[in-house]
Amino acid sequence: MDQISNLVERVRNGDRIALSKLITRMEHEPEVRKEVIKKIYGCPVKGRIICFTGPPGVGKSTIIDHVISILTEGGKKVGVILVDPRSPYTGGSLLGDRIRMQRHATNQNVFIRSISCADNPEGISRSVKDILKVMGLSGMDYIIVETVGTGQIAVEVSYICHTTVLVLMPNMGDDIQMMKAGIIESADIYVINKSDLQGGDLTEAYLRDNIEPRGGWMPPIIKTIGYNRSTIVPLVEKIEEHLSRENPMYMEKIRGLLKTMFMDYLDDLAVHFLQENNGYEEFVSKVAKCECDYYTAVEELFKKFKKEVLCNDKGIDHVAIAVRDMDEAVKIWRDMGFDVEYEIVEEQKVKVGIIHMGDARIEILEPTEVDSPISKFLEKRGEGLHHLAVKVDDIEKEIEKLKEMGYRLIDERPRIGAGGKKIAFVHPKSAKILLELVEG
Repeated sequence: MDQISNLVERVRNGDRIALSKLITRMEHEPEVRKEVIKKIYGCPVKGRIICFTGPPGVGKSTIIDHVISILTEGGKKVGVILVDPRSPYTGGSLLGDRIRMQRHATNQNVFIRSISCADNPEGISRSVKDILKVMGLSGMDYIIVETVGTGQIAVEVSYICHTTVLVLMPNMGDDIQMMKAGIIESADIYVINKSDLQGGDLTEAYLRDNIEPRGGWMPPIIKTIGYNRSTIVPLVEKIEEHLSRENPMYMEKIRGLLKTMFMDYLDDLAVHFLQENNGYEEFVSKVAKCECDYYTAVEELFKKFKKEVLCNDKGIDHVAIAVRDMDEAVKIWRDMGFDVEYEIVEEQKVKVGIIHMGDARIEILEPTEVDSPISKFLEKRGEGLHHLAVKVDDIEKEIEKLKEMGYRLIDERPRIGAGGKKIAFVHPKSAKILLELVEG
């Protein structure tokens, strides 16, 4: 990642070429995005992020074009991310928004980048939130992002923006009703563009019926006419007013952002699991043939998902130490602040002191009878490491597999160990240590 570190440093120093290269890498390489964000988080960020969203055709690009002009005339540096819908047939994007803003192409205070929504049909790709952070690092005073969407995705992008502007147009009453549960509730400023057309008052009435104060801020409704720049000036003033406020809703936005990212992360894991797991197709067949109901199918798939993906059962279960005096052995652990649980395993004639260490644990073993296997171990080798235990998914299958491969086992059939779990031991001559298998 030395090349990435170099690009990040150049971006921090205002290098536009480095910014373009880094955005390209981030747009196509998820691991690069993660690495960059981890590097820059905590660095001072100057830029304030403004999101313009709304249905196609309402004039967002025209408004943004005027907003860029007004801000740059005041000496401000403006970065713009335009998220263009992707063709479902070719995978390409027209990038028409960028064409409309060509007059800013030679302005040294403007950086415009178009991004195809490569992984989301509603107008926002997952890379955008990270790219916005990088643009904020580059010294921009304002970063504008335009998205197409009026549903959940538009709400999600608002989580990473300081101010969200929803652009509508006259005669959209029914559309606004459909948006009530989405972006209509999260916008900070509402714009009725093309307000010279009939129906603007009705659209405004619909809005006033649906918006409420949030965090002490009553979202204003601004009427604009795209070809009349003077109508855009009040919008810019309201944007700057909102940005100048201490936003009490910021924590809610961060809460929403983390929730969305967490759900996306789980969704990716689940999709990969279903694609790679043969059991998925088996349940599809069973449900189709009415051999299994879909609730049971989902519950069984989740059990497999939990075991194979979430819990990742393969790993160390515990380390066991043989001692003669339990109280003396656990004293140091208690003094260090660890809790010790006790259990008697009658079959093994041993008292177990259990010290939890995250997903694994330490087991202190004290014999309860002179003929206990632990007593024999102590007589022969003295106190110390007795065995290492690892988790397995299916202990019977693991035993059979090891037998077929020629490994020597102490237990060819599982027995019950501490915690009521099935266990079996592999001979030290095979594992170079006494190895215990524990069914997870």
